[in-house]
Amino acid sequence: MPSPRRLKLIAVAAVTVFLIVIYYNSGRDAVKRETYMQTMQRAAQDRENAGVGNRLREAADAAKKAADMKAGPKPDSPRAVEAVMKGRLEQGPVGKEGDDDDDGGEYSAIDDLAGILRRSPIIIFSKTYCPHSRTAKDLFLHAYKIVPTPYVVELDNHPHGSELQDLLAKQTGRRTVPNIMISGKSIGGNDDVQQLEREGRLGDTIHSMGGKRIMKVLKLKE
Repeated sequence: MPSPRRLKLIAVAAVTVFLIVIYYNSGRDAVKRETYMQTMQRAAQDRENAGVGNRLREAADAAKKAADMKAGPKPDSPRAVEAVMKGRLEQGPVGKEGDDDDDGGEYSAIDDLAGILRRSPIIIFSKTYCPHSRTAKDLFLHAYKIVPTPYVVELDNHPHGSELQDLLAKQTGRRTVPNIMISGKSIGGNDDVQQLEREGRLGDTIHSMGGKRIMKVLKLKE
């Protein structure tokens, strides 16, 4: 039988081992708890960052939509307008302005515009009471001899003038009059053509844009 002194030593050793095991396990659990807390904190931070990013994207999208609504619809590109008008110009004979479809259908502004553009390579959309329109018409009809003669559409006398003006605004980006078109493309209003005239480039511009449809452009003596 072990002596009392040996039993005492064995008991002390057992207690020491027990305490070491407890200390080791508690330390390992603390490390696990710390690692777990760090992982949870990182996950929470990631979720918060993702939420901020989503809110920023939503705010940017909302701002873009608000800006687009404030700016209104963008005009079609010149190439798109030219392509549409070219297809329309190649269709059928010219009818009267403002006529409904031959089959009795509803008025079509784009068909009406195509019919107008077939009347002459130069179209002046005007209003009878507009002084700027009168100045532009005087330049094209009296200061120059142009063959074929530019065709004038008085929107205030046209039965569907407002609808036609809406279409012009959409396709050319210009709602005001005069709106002067050569071969289906708008060259602007009175200020624009007067600037070309002052620079001595109006005749060349008419020739280059009108192409073979323009047979004569002669500046008349003042």
